[in-house]
Amino acid sequence: MNSSSLEYVKPVTKATNFIRKNFQLQISEKCIADHCGISKRHLRRLFVNELAVTPCQYLFNFRIKQAKSYIRQKNKSVKETAFYCGFSHPSYFSKCFKMETLNSPTKYKRKAIN
Repeated sequence: MNSSSLEYVKPVTKATNFIRKNFQLQISEKCIADHCGISKRHLRRLFVNELAVTPCQYLFNFRIKQAKSYIRQKNKSVKETAFYCGFSHPSYFSKCFKMETLNSPTKYKRKAIN
């Protein structure tokens, strides 16, 4: 194996690392693809083949996972959690959170604390 192959990072790995570091920002598939040096279409195809989700769904799932962790902290409001996790509107965050967890953020927090 030569040194250039050791430095190669798979596009999906590069993309997931980018998402994990930047999930709080308003990032798009194009932004992720540009970071990886590939087209949006190719990025989407790689994600679906390797992870069975699109880059946007991966970002969404990661944000919800972070929200579940963040919201358990006693001093964090739903609004703070929404913005921390990259959602522009707390109401949209609440809707998404409930869709994924079957609980509102407030109810989820109450259950986690008890």
